[in-house]
Amino acid sequence: MGALPPQEATYYTYFNDADGGVLDGSQASYTIHFDADGFSPAQAFWSYTIYNAERYLVQNPIDRYAIGDRNELIYNEDGSLDIYLSYESPGDDLLPNWLPIPNGQFDVTARLYMPEPAFLANPASWNDPKPIKVSILKK
Repeated sequence: MGALPPQEATYYTYFNDADGGVLDGSQASYTIHFDADGFSPAQAFWSYTIYNAERYLVQNPIDRYAIGDRNELIYNEDGSLDIYLSYESPGDDLLPNWLPIPNGQFDVTARLYMPEPAFLANPASWNDPKPIKVSILKK
């Protein structure tokens, strides 16, 4: 099977949240938080894609299947960024940062295109942001 070498693209797939729980949109909503100084080490671009338990893209009301630095995201006042993973919309004010998830188990794949040389030399140097289980996001 063909795949890009690590110098071109690196992938992380998460089946569990930051506390080790199985990702499940029927049980919880999640965020992916980037500190202002902890963004992706990708030189080209980065993205996150949601897949259902069968590894298919998830149909959703806004036809968004991935989110990343090419989207018009809303950053927090301190320069950090939150991506919202939930089955239901988190509300109009958070919609630009919403990545819909299924009402069941899912996984999320992070893609880093053209990773920085420092990352390639030591991938553990990046504290990759894992999905964090949160309370209901609706305001």
